[in-house]
Amino acid sequence: MKNININFENKTIEMTKAFAKVIPEIYREAYAQAMNDLLQALRADITTVVDIALESGENIFHDARTRQALMNNLYETVIKNMHSEYTI
Repeated sequence: MKNININFENKTIEMTKAFAKVIPEIYREAYAQAMNDLLQALRADITTVVDIALESGENIFHDARTRQALMNNLYETVIKNMHSEYTI
């Protein structure tokens, strides 16, 4: 009976050592897969946000009021810079 207990203890120790070697690898693989999934989801979210922003931006920039505001702002900025550049 004592021999069976010793054999069982040896097998238990061997299995514990084997698990100790395998578990970090399993964790690394699970972590890598989780990060990969997260990055793919993040890329999809960013793509969606950019698509929506560009579609909305296209509508905004095609609006006559927006164009007029941009032109007025640019003109006023150019005039202000010209005055400051050529003022003595």
